[in-house]
Amino acid sequence: MNDLPPGLHLSASGSYTQTQTEAVGPPLCRIERGSCAYHLLVGNLDGSIIFQGEEEPPYDGEDSLMHPAMLLPLARLNELVKAEWGGAYQLRVTDTYDSLLEHHLSQPDLSRRASLHFEGRAIDLTLWPRDLSQYGRLCALAHCAGFGWVHNEGNHCHAAIEAESLCGRC
Repeated sequence: MNDLPPGLHLSASGSYTQTQTEAVGPPLCRIERGSCAYHLLVGNLDGSIIFQGEEEPPYDGEDSLMHPAMLLPLARLNELVKAEWGGAYQLRVTDTYDSLLEHHLSQPDLSRRASLHFEGRAIDLTLWPRDLSQYGRLCALAHCAGFGWVHNEGNHCHAAIEAESLCGRC
């Protein structure tokens, strides 16, 4: 598969025009910390993946929390990164679940902000050490790993999964 150039996105079906919502579904809620749905999020404990963890406690563990359906494509991507670069780079997660509403910042009205990160169904990825010139390849590998929608945002690779929202389970 060819690298995904900056600014382009690709759905699991191979469409460059399909939106994230069309490809994986809309965000249905914001999972609140401590809620029933929050307790359905899972932590990824793979020590070979770097989790940025830039938030202050108690939010510092959020970068490793995600929808359970995220685990398989993330594990596949990690293996593809290892195979592609032979250990020269490690997969790095900068954001998954977001309870602080740090995504969709273009919407000033907090009550109207919507993002799959609020449900743990989206993930932002980079490589370590950082190398922007490789993110097109990283996004292509994410597509091959099984993510439902991948977008090369230039400074990171954004990926999302199609999965039942955890919001409806509680």
